[in-house]
Amino acid sequence: MRTRNYHIPDSALLYRVVILLLVLLSAGVVLFANVQDASQEGLLHSKICLWFPNTSIRYLLGGTLCVFASILMYGLNNAYTIIKARSSLHSVLFLLFYMAFFLKIINIEGLLIVLLLALSLLALFSAYASENAPISIFLTHVCLGFSLLILPALVWLILFYFLFFFVFRIAAWQTLSAAIMGLSMAFIFFFAYAVYTEQMFLFEDYFKQLFYIDLMPLSILPQLQRWQLLILFILLLWSSFRYIKVRYRVKIRVRVYLDFIILFSFSLVVLINLYPLLAPLLLPSLLMGVSFFIGRFLSFSRRKIDTIVVFLFFLSIMIFSLI
Repeated sequence: MRTRNYHIPDSALLYRVVILLLVLLSAGVVLFANVQDASQEGLLHSKICLWFPNTSIRYLLGGTLCVFASILMYGLNNAYTIIKARSSLHSVLFLLFYMAFFLKIINIEGLLIVLLLALSLLALFSAYASENAPISIFLTHVCLGFSLLILPALVWLILFYFLFFFVFRIAAWQTLSAAIMGLSMAFIFFFAYAVYTEQMFLFEDYFKQLFYIDLMPLSILPQLQRWQLLILFILLLWSSFRYIKVRYRVKIRVRVYLDFIILFSFSLVVLINLYPLLAPLLLPSLLMGVSFFIGRFLSFSRRKIDTIVVFLFFLSIMIFSLI
């Protein structure tokens, strides 16, 4: 007897339905729930509160940035076929899990970091074995540099990006110089802002925070966030293990991209352990990496139980957020 293969629906219609659901849910939260900011300090947060004093406007702005981030992830897959051509499943998963994690939280800074890191990946992947690698690496590190202005703790990702120069076959003095020049663009911009506003202490304080590590246990986080992190880490381990089992079947170029995303995700897990208080700002970026792997896994899975398991994880996160 021939068995029927199961495939989760992966279409533009599903993507539009989830975006519509996000819009309706955001409107409902704004009308009937109290929302709060994920971050309460920092120059960018104070500027955002100054420009958008109304919490409802900030919440809707966060929802808009979330949709833009999912569109960028969709474009990243289309450009390099990380999952399947024109697959939107990873973008749908990102939107769904973001809704579950940050249902009543404004996280504009975290979403800006996702946008910048997604743009950096878009430029970095184009550098693979390319003659024009220095240009791509320059653009990669411009985006990475501006993400450092939002969250200085991301400075440790620079070493990770540099190590992958060898994997991407672009290790040369030209690419290293392009990377340093790209990173310096953000700091030149910040220095110019500090001089123009006569607030040089901002520039000095920033460099004091750049390599500062204040080791704290994860127990200082609220119980809800600890449960959410645990569920997300289990999903990352599960989807990574399933990918490693079939890694040898993947094309070399796509394998390099997936290896980067998986190590990138685990690097963010390490950063969350080093900086537990920054977990709300780092979680959206971790969600981006996890969504790619779960999306790829479900796209090629032939078992209905896999989709049910992911749905149960999503449901558990949503319930924890509502409690």
